[in-house]
This record gives sequence, structure tokens and C-alpha cells, in this order.
Amino acid sequence: RLSLRPARPAASARSGASPRPPRRPTRQSRRGSLMADLPDSAVDEGDVGEDDAAPINDSAQWQAAVKRVSRAVVVIKTTGVRSFDTESAGSAYATGFVVDAARGLILTNRHVLRPGPVVAEAVFQNREEVPLRALYCDPVHDFAFFRFDPALLRFHNLAEVPLAPDAAQVGLEVRIVGNDSGEKLSILSATLARLDRDAPKYSGKGYNDFNTFYLQAASGTKGGSSGSPVIDAKGRAVGLNAGSKTKGTAAYYLPLQRVERALNLLRDACPRRERNGAQDGDQDPRGQDPRDLNLNPGAEEWLSVDIPRGTLQTTFAYKGFDECRRLGLRVDTEAALREAQGGAADGTGGTGALVVEDTTPGGPG
Repeated sequence: RLSLRPARPAASARSGASPRPPRRPTRQSRRGSLMADLPDSAVDEGDVGEDDAAPINDSAQWQAAVKRVSRAVVVIKTTGVRSFDTESAGSAYATGFVVDAARGLILTNRHVLRPGPVVAEAVFQNREEVPLRALYCDPVHDFAFFRFDPALLRFHNLAEVPLAPDAAQVGLEVRIVGNDSGEKLSILSATLARLDRDAPKYSGKGYNDFNTFYLQAASGTKGGSSGSPVIDAKGRAVGLNAGSKTKGTAAYYLPLQRVERALNLLRDACPRRERNGAQDGDQDPRGQDPRDLNLNPGAEEWLSVDIPRGTLQTTFAYKGFDECRRLGLRVDTEAALREAQGGAADGTGGTGALVVEDTTPGGPG
């Protein structure tokens, strides 16, 4: 058995007794854990059933998913040349990941791209660097898109991460792959615990997201991991890492429903050109070798990005039913809300409701 304490003289050396026979070496089970001080029958490989062998296949699936996703993850180096809106001038490192290899689209956080003038570059896992152009920054929610020219990559086997916003559910095992703590590539494990967490409050004067739920898990992500993909065992992104508590392990991920909608609209902003004597518009080129495509023209040739959105000019907050009752929620209304949120008529469904926090005087809210 391994020990980190200093070695001491054996008892037989002090008393003159006959030396003790050596201990049997520990055996290793199929799960890879050390099984010490157990009789041989307890670790007989013949006793390992199908349920015990299942984690091997699960581990192999995770390894394949992380290996593929890591080819799409980049370290983003940004420099804000001047203070603008809620962001001050300065340089930072963060994470992003490719969501459209053909067009060179990288998803990251709004607070990474910055709403003002920014100079940025992406570093892939093989240490190839490409310059980035800011493409879209959401005015409310914490996501944004950079773009790059895939033709500039000469050696990297580029991959993209598909988005699966509806795959997020409580109890789902996930991995966060990114530049956590400036380590270029870190892989953190977590289990989704909440899907209805209010948007985290980072600053009293700076940027804060609102009017959206966040996913929450205890992954312990730190600085540099902003913009990392939160993936499931199939290698699909179910969330976008956004922030965490400075004291504790709780981390917060942006759901991807709005991100997926914006991505589909951004794809329409990239004009298609002729390739190999045929019109690119005849078929969707995603999934093909990006070096064979010509879908990333200069800035002057991109169409204007149009992502329509509406607003009630109202800020909402999600409150639990216990607090809603103190605000005057009636029992029959609570029962109807619980049932509408997927629960039974006996009120075993949802846990809360949206409450108006702020409105704009004279606005539609």
C-alpha cells in the first residue's frame, strides 16, 4: 500500500523476530481502481458482470468526444483598444470554439469579444494562430461570434462542435473543455444541477446578463475558461461557460436556444461563391474540408448581419413559489403554473414563476 509518510524500521529489526512475509500486491479491477486488503475471490475477474464493464465503454465514448471537441477549441487573445460601454480597455485570454468550420465561425462570450473596438487572434491546439474579426455581439445575452479564414490553417485538422440546446437536463454529466486558468486546454467534469438559475450578477456597474435562465453545475471553472463549450458524451455543446463564483465551485452556463437561432441567421450573412464550377448555394457545404471552400470573403463582402429581436422593455426575475406567495400569488394560480410547467395537477411540477422587476415608463411592458 502506498504511503506518503516517512519509512520506519520494521518491527522485526527492533525485536529480532523473524521477518514478516511480504504483503500480496494489490490487484487492479476492470474499473481501474486499486482494490487493497481484499481476498482473491473479491476481485476475481470472473465476478465482473456487464454492469461493471459499462464504465469502460462510457470512458471510451468520453475520450473520443473530448478528442474531437478539442480540435475545435481555441485560446482567444483579445485587446480592447479603448473603454466602451461596460468594458474597459485592456488585454485578456479566454476560450472559444468553432461552430461552423466552413465559414470560420467561433462562439464565445459577449464579455470576451467586447462591445467596442477589439483586436483578437485565435490559437488552435497545434499552435497555429489566425486573426479574428468581430462578427456579432448580442446586445443583451452573454454570447458573441468571431470569424476567421479557414484557408489560413495549413496543418490543423479543423473540427466543429454541434449545438444541442434541448439536450441539457438535470443530472446530465458534462465536460467543460477550455483554457481554464490559462492552461491552454483543461477538461473539467460536472453534473448539471439546475436549469432555472437566474442570470449571475458579476458587477454593480459593469455588464450583467438578464431575462434568461442559466444552467448551473459545480465544475469549479476559473479565469480563462469563459467561452468554453459544455459538452455531453456525444460531443455536443449543451451550454456555454460564462462565469463562476470566486469562492466555491458553482459555475454558470448560458443555454444555447438563442445562440442556435443567431448562428442560423449568421450563416445567411456569408455569401456563397462558385466552387469547382458549381454554385455553392446548390448544397450545404458544412462537413467538407474547409480548405476546399471559399466561403469566408473579406469584411466588405459579408452581408449585413440581421438578427431581429423584440423586447417588452421589462426586466424579469425568476422567484420560487414560496416567495411568490408572499407577493400575493393565489393557490389556484400556483397550481395552474405548476401544472403548466410539466407537473401534475397536485402541484408537483415547476418551482417558481417570473416576476417583473423593472419596466420602462411608457413602454409596452
